[in-house]
Amino acid sequence: MLYLYNIICKYTLLFILHFHKKITFAKKHISYDTVNDRIR
Repeated sequence: MLYLYNIICKYTLLFILHFHKKITFAKKHISYDTVNDRIR
C-alpha cells in the first residue's frame, strides 16, 4: 500500500511540474502576442 502511495505521489508531482511548464509556456506566448499586436 505504501509503495502504491509513493508511486501516486511521484506521478502527481511529475504531472504538476509538466502542467506548470505548459502554463508558463502559454503565458510567455500570450505576452509575446500582445507585444506583437502593439507593434502592429
